[in-house]
Amino acid sequence: MNRMKISNIQHIHDHETDWHRHARGQLFWVTKGILSVDTVESSWTLAPGCLGWIPAECSHRAKVIVGCQGKILRLDPDVITADNTMEKLVKTPFLIHAILLRLTATEHLVMEGAMHRLLGVLFDEISSAERTNFELPMPRDKRLTKLAAYLLSTPDAPFSKAMLEKRFALSGRSISRLFMQQTGITFKQWRALAKLQHALRLLESPLSISDIALSCGYSSTSSFIYAFKQHLGETPNYYRKGQLSGRLNQS
Repeated sequence: MNRMKISNIQHIHDHETDWHRHARGQLFWVTKGILSVDTVESSWTLAPGCLGWIPAECSHRAKVIVGCQGKILRLDPDVITADNTMEKLVKTPFLIHAILLRLTATEHLVMEGAMHRLLGVLFDEISSAERTNFELPMPRDKRLTKLAAYLLSTPDAPFSKAMLEKRFALSGRSISRLFMQQTGITFKQWRALAKLQHALRLLESPLSISDIALSCGYSSTSSFIYAFKQHLGETPNYYRKGQLSGRLNQS
């Protein structure tokens, strides 16, 4: 008999887990705050309006960036279709949001009859849902992994190709080629996305927009606002006020 177990995400600050895996698949649904989730393949910023899927036996770790609330739905592997065997981060339009509300109305559910069919609809919707802009694909090459970790930990650090070549024993051409091969985006695009992910987290802090721009390595406040709006469709201040998250939940 297939079952789904539901637990609450309720952490104020500074909660994190080490790398681990589960026998059940997990749906992360954040309704407040920001949760960072890393897998071997990518790094996510889970905010309200997003739904993260971690299949069974997928290694991952999580960290609370800003006081976080939400739900985790743990599902037996047998209820998952072949289309959903890879981790993914998607937006939660109205139908997905409504199904999640219905499924999380109780802590335990036997996945039979109507509930089993409802779960099937949910995963059909997840399969075709638009992926979010909060997913950062990670390279697999060990040298690129070290480079990515360095850039993620020091988003405001100035660097040159010569410095990267010396520090990570990779030519600028190799960095460009391998990033495209292993992440599907250029190194420049990856760097821009990494800076925006960091900015999303800082927008939950009291820092001013100008201070956030500098902390993320932007040359000016206007260049930060332009990049943020180009990628997310809203200004940083608009996002900070919560209007973007509200529309994502209702779209």
